[in-house]
Amino acid sequence: MTAPEPAPIGILLRQLRTAAALSQEALAERAGLSARAVGDLERGVHHAPRLETVRLLADALRLDAQDRAALLTAARSSLSAAAGARAERPTLLAALTPFLGREREVAAVVALMRDPTTRLVTLTGPGGIGKTRLALQAGEELAADFPGGVVVVDLAPLPDPAFVLSSVAAALGVREAPGRPIAELVAASLRERPTLLVLDNFEHLLETAPIVTELLAAAPGSKALVTSRSPLRLRGEHEYLVPPLPVPVVTAETDLAAIAANEAVAFFMAHARAARPDFHLTLETANVVVAICRRLDGLPLALELAAARIKVLPPAALLARLEQRLPLLTGGARDAPERQRTLRDTIRWSHDLLSPEEQVLFRRLAVFAGGWTLEAAEAVVNPEGDRDVLDGLSSLVDKSLVRLYDTGSDPRYGMLETIREFAMDQLTAHADEERATRQAHAAYFGGRLIQLAFGFYAGPKPGRGLTEMVAWATIDQDNLRVMINWLLESGEAETAMLAATSLSYYWSMRGSQFAEARAMLERALRQGNDAAAAARIGAFTGIARVTLYQGDLVAARAASSQGIALARQYGEGMGFVLASAIWIEVARAEGPVAEAVTLAHEAMAVARSLDNPVLVAWALLYAGRALYSSGDLQAAEAMQNEALATFRRVGERWGESDAIGELAIIARDRGDSARAAAHYAEALRMRHQMGGNAGIATGLVGVAELARRAGRPDEAARLFGAASAHVDRFGFAPLPRSRSMRGLSLDQAREAIGEERFARGWEAGLGLTTDEAVAEAIVLADQLCGGSGGHR
Repeated sequence: MTAPEPAPIGILLRQLRTAAALSQEALAERAGLSARAVGDLERGVHHAPRLETVRLLADALRLDAQDRAALLTAARSSLSAAAGARAERPTLLAALTPFLGREREVAAVVALMRDPTTRLVTLTGPGGIGKTRLALQAGEELAADFPGGVVVVDLAPLPDPAFVLSSVAAALGVREAPGRPIAELVAASLRERPTLLVLDNFEHLLETAPIVTELLAAAPGSKALVTSRSPLRLRGEHEYLVPPLPVPVVTAETDLAAIAANEAVAFFMAHARAARPDFHLTLETANVVVAICRRLDGLPLALELAAARIKVLPPAALLARLEQRLPLLTGGARDAPERQRTLRDTIRWSHDLLSPEEQVLFRRLAVFAGGWTLEAAEAVVNPEGDRDVLDGLSSLVDKSLVRLYDTGSDPRYGMLETIREFAMDQLTAHADEERATRQAHAAYFGGRLIQLAFGFYAGPKPGRGLTEMVAWATIDQDNLRVMINWLLESGEAETAMLAATSLSYYWSMRGSQFAEARAMLERALRQGNDAAAAARIGAFTGIARVTLYQGDLVAARAASSQGIALARQYGEGMGFVLASAIWIEVARAEGPVAEAVTLAHEAMAVARSLDNPVLVAWALLYAGRALYSSGDLQAAEAMQNEALATFRRVGERWGESDAIGELAIIARDRGDSARAAAHYAEALRMRHQMGGNAGIATGLVGVAELARRAGRPDEAARLFGAASAHVDRFGFAPLPRSRSMRGLSLDQAREAIGEERFARGWEAGLGLTTDEAVAEAIVLADQLCGGSGGHR
C-alpha cells in the first residue's frame, strides 16, 4: 500500500519543527498533543487538522508572525496531497458550522464566477456579515470547475503586505526555488493547474492588491474570489456587497413554520441549539427570537454570539440585555480569529484601519439615528468646514462601516446598529467632541423641524411647510426623537419644547405615538418653567393636540385652557389661535358648543389681525366646525368654503383636505349624497397621498354611511370594519360625538342585513390594510357620486 503524500501543512510543520530543533515527541509534549498526532500530520495521514490543533503547535514552536501566518494559511487551505497527487482536485476546507440560507447570494456569486468574462470578484461588507462563509460555500460549488480546485488563503493574520505572496505560495504547496521570484513560481502553479483562489480578509493589505491582477494575468485559467471590508479597486474587479440575513416581518397571518424558515431565525436557532440542544422555537419563544434577530440587524456574527448566550439566558432575558449589545456579545469560539472573539473586536478591526480623519468622521456619524443625507452629514459632522465629507463617506462605504441605502437624487446613508453603537463609544470617549457634535445635530434637525412646522403659518412659502415636514419627519423621526431627548438631557428645555411642539403636528397626523409625544412635551414643560411664553404655549397646545387624539378630553381641555390663558396674558396671537382650535374640538364633543362658537369667532378675529392667511384659514376651518356642531349648516358651509379657497391659494394641502372632509359631512347631512361622496373621495385621496392617517377613519366611515343609505349594507359593513381596524392600528380615539353617530350607522347597517351577514363584512374589513381600505372606499365613493369628481 502506497503511503499518502505529505500535505503542505505537513511539509511546513516538519520544516518548522526541525528549525526549532525539536523532535516530534518534544513538540507533542510542549503542545499538549500525542506524538502520533504530530507524526500523522507530518506524514500526510491527516490533511486538514483542526485549527485549534494548528494554533497549539504554533504556540509550542514559538513562531514569529510570518511563520505563524504561513502555518495557519496552509492549514486553512486544506489541500489534498501535493506533488504525486496533483491529478486529484484539492478539497476545500470544510466549514465547522452548517451553511444556512443565502441561496440567492450563493447563486449570484457562483454565476459571477462562472461568467467567462469575470476573473475577480470581491465580496464586501462589514465584519461579521458572513463574507468568509459565503465565499467558502460558493467555492464548494465551484470546486469542480477548476482542475486545481479551490484554495483558501486566510490573510487576516498577516501583519505586513509583504507576506501575501508567501502565504499564497504556502497554500498552493509551491516550494521556493533559488534564483526564481516567488511571484513567478506561484503564477506557474496557477497556470499549470487553473485554480480558484479564495483570498480571505484582504482589507488591511490593499496596497498589495495589484499582485492579484498580476497573478491572474499570468494564469488565464485561474480566478480569484476575495473577501474584504473594502473593494480592491482593481481593473476588472466585480464587487458584490454581502447583505445581512433577511429578518422576519411578522403579521397576524404569519405562522410558526414561516418564522422558522426565515434565514436570520434559522441561523440563530442553529447556533442556539448548539449551545443548548433542548432549545426549540415555540409559539411562546417565536416573537422573542424574531425581536432578537431584528435587534441585531440580521448580522450573522452578532446572531451567533447572541445565540451562544441562550445556554445561560432565556430568550426574553437575552432580548432585554441586548439594549446594550456590545458588552454582552463576548466569548466567541476559541478557534475563531482573535478579532472575531467579540463583536466589538470585529468592528474595531475595521475602525483601526481608518485614517485619523476617517476615524473622526466615523465616530461623529454615530449621532445619527436611522440614517442621514449628505446635507445633514455636512452640517452636523463638519461644522469646521475643513473636511470633504463626501469623500469621507465614500471611503467609509467602501470599508463597509457605512451603508448607502438610497442612491436617488438625495442619497441616504446609515450604519448597522451594532456598528453605530461601537462608533458611539468612540465618540463618547471624546467628551468635548461629543457635545459639539450633538449640539450640531440638534441645531440642524431642530432648526429645520421648527422652521417647517411654524413656517407654514408665516414662512417664506406659507402653507408649504406642513406637507414637507410630514414627509421629512416620516424618514427622519429617529433623528428627531434623539435630538429632542438630548436637548432635554442637556437642560435646553425651551428648544426642546419648540421642537416637540413642532413634532406634535407630525405625530397627530401620522398617529400611533401619542403617549411618547405627551410624555416628551410634559417633561419639557416640567423642565422649562422659565422658558419663553411662546414656547410654553406651544407645549400646552401640543399636549392638548395629542391628548385629544388619545381621547383624554379632560387633559385636552386643561392643556388648551392653559395655552389660551398664557396667550392672552402675553399677547401671543398665533399661540391663542392654535390653542383655541383644540379647546373648540373638546367643546364640540362635550360642550358647551355655544362657547366654542364664541371662542372660534374671537380666534378668527385675532388671526385676521395678524395678516396671516394660513392662520386665518385654520381659524375659519375650526369656526366652521363649531358652527356645524351648533346646527348652523349654512354658516358652517360658508366658513369651510372660505377656508378651502384660502388653503388652496397658499398651497396648504393638509388644510385643504380637512376642509373638503368637512364639506363632505355637511353635504351628507343635507342629503346630497353624490356631492358628499365626491368630497370624501377627494379628501381620502389627498390625505393618503400625503401620508396622513388622521382623518382616514372619518372618511371611511363617511363612505360607509353613504353606502348604507344607498342600499349597499354589505359594503358598508366592510368599510366600518376597516375604519375600526385603522383606528386601532394608529391609536386614534374617536370623539364621543363621532362614536354616537357611527354607532347609529352601525346599528342601521346591521339591521338591514342581519347580524351574521354584517359580522362577515365587518371581519373582512378588519383584515384590510389602510392602503386597501382607502382604495376600496375611493372606488365605492366614485360609484356613489357617479364619477362626478370632487369639489374642484
